Amino acid sequence: MPVLTATQEHVIYELSESKTILEQALNKPVEFLAWLGDSFTKEMIDLAIARGYKGLFMAKTTYTKNILPMDL
Repeated sequence: MPVLTATQEHVIYELSESKTILEQALNKPVEFLAWLGDSFTKEMIDLAIARGYKGLFMAKTTYTKNILPMDL
């Protein structure tokens, strides 16, 4: 088994733990993951797929002053 860096260990923990928490709360399998922004790597994608995610998406955020989500 390869030695993991702290960053790899943290990514594995976050991917696994968040998936488990959501699946327990929803009582349904969680198969898709949305990355916020573009702060992910090929290695992170591979780690997500290895943890059972079937689809991965990228979500960009923007901010417009004085517009609230309920106004859209």
